[in-house]
Amino acid sequence: MLHELINNHIGVNCYVTIGDHYWHDCVYCEMSYEKAEQELLSPDTSKPIDAHVWLTLEDGTVMDFTGEGHRDIIWKRGDFPVEECVSIIDPDVKLDDKKGYHRPFFVGLGYLINTGSIGASRLDTTR
Repeated sequence: MLHELINNHIGVNCYVTIGDHYWHDCVYCEMSYEKAEQELLSPDTSKPIDAHVWLTLEDGTVMDFTGEGHRDIIWKRGDFPVEECVSIIDPDVKLDDKKGYHRPFFVGLGYLINTGSIGASRLDTTR
């Protein structure tokens, strides 16, 4: 996985983070602890979990490689170059619900493994 590459080969600590992306008028991949608990109690591997996943660096920087691209598809915004689909958000940026912000619910791979979203066989589950 990408976080293993960044941690092990580049030497920057980062963590898989699971949550949603919030705006004042919309929530992308809306999560709640109740929905997460239901996913854990009755995982259905035939459909995707309702959650967004990104990487968080040790300093709090958010690295989101999929959110913009997926929203392009969902909201029919058109196709954009890959470099425009990657979001790097500085931890010092003030949260603004008009611009949107990431809301973390879980850190680490446990939730993804326990819902059957990914297999645990070859992963470094410490991050």
